[in-house]
Amino acid sequence: MDSLEESYRLFLIDQEYICNALKNERNLPKDMPALINLVDLFKAKYQHMQNNSMSDAIKFQIKLIEEQLQEMTIKFYKYFFNGQEKPIIIEAVSKQSAHYALEQIMPKLSEKGYDLRDLKDMKVENPLVGVNRKQYQGKSYVWSVEGWIEDKEAK
Repeated sequence: MDSLEESYRLFLIDQEYICNALKNERNLPKDMPALINLVDLFKAKYQHMQNNSMSDAIKFQIKLIEEQLQEMTIKFYKYFFNGQEKPIIIEAVSKQSAHYALEQIMPKLSEKGYDLRDLKDMKVENPLVGVNRKQYQGKSYVWSVEGWIEDKEAK
């Protein structure tokens, strides 16, 4: 019995680590594959515990982590400022990471007249496949089910 209790204690420690990793405000869209891999490794590590007396608790905790990961999809966070025509658009996997990113770029934006005190609204949008487009380093990209892909047809 001590072995089972020790395994469950270690499971809870790992689960807390995973949850903290998923909640990290510095997560970027490029971090998603690593986070998915981390959750997969966690599930594989504790697969053996899903067939014992604590299986319901283990399955419940794993399901919560999977749901938290599913909610981490790339969204567009649009920040609107008084006196500015265009919003600042940040691609992020969570509201916290979008706010963090905005704070990081504010010194550059202040040179263009943006000030956090003038923030009037924030809207969240989900990207639409084939509709959302962007220019990056002279190339055109379109949103797909896999994320941003280069749009070969754009000129």
